[in-house]
Amino acid sequence: MLAQLYHFHLNPYEEDLAFWLNLADQQGGPVLELGCGTGRVLLRLADSGYPVCGLENDPDMIAVLEARLEEGDYGEVEVHEADMTHFRINKRFPLIIIPCNTYSTLTTEGRMGTLESATRHLSPGGVLAASLPNPNWMAQLPEEADPEIETIFTHPYSGHPVQVSSAWQRNAGEVCVVMHYDHLLPDGRVDRISFSAGHHLTTYEHYLEEFGERGFKVRAYGDFEGTPYDSQSVYLNFVATIL
Repeated sequence: MLAQLYHFHLNPYEEDLAFWLNLADQQGGPVLELGCGTGRVLLRLADSGYPVCGLENDPDMIAVLEARLEEGDYGEVEVHEADMTHFRINKRFPLIIIPCNTYSTLTTEGRMGTLESATRHLSPGGVLAASLPNPNWMAQLPEEADPEIETIFTHPYSGHPVQVSSAWQRNAGEVCVVMHYDHLLPDGRVDRISFSAGHHLTTYEHYLEEFGERGFKVRAYGDFEGTPYDSQSVYLNFVATIL
């Protein structure tokens, strides 16, 4: 159920899609997405004519994605159940992407494994791109925030509203974001499903050092329109080219 609610909540989000499509235009396919979830970005790339490969470690997310594939004609799409910190696919890619703030949830060890695995699967001159919240901006957040309503959507199966709210707690090393999905039932009951994700406050400089140690030349943007990154940007979007 969580994977379905996650999909209904986030699939309409389109702010970053032109960013990934532009990279695919520049690099060509096939495109590998790490942490593809239910296919919000993956299937938009496929729908635009790019062969795509999605990697996801959550079988419930994959089930939603595969149901979507059965319902539509998306061209050449592969889906693999695996962890992005250690994977092997018998193929190389000119473009590997990590959308949706996933990269900042990885530990140092997880990032090292992801960079090693990605490097092994990149074509010569290939690009690894990742989008994450700006750690400098997150470090300035209050220590905690009570739940705030973000949006309400209609559950496509029950027809009842689902209220989405979020809260966070910040400590010295990370910001833990908690999302609540409250299914508001006609009899007044509330069926709540929650999940949390910890975003590490790794500095911009440290990220650059990690990429550089693995032979990447990095460009960094503060939004999805190509504005150079600065300390007050909301996002930190890396476009790293393997040398």
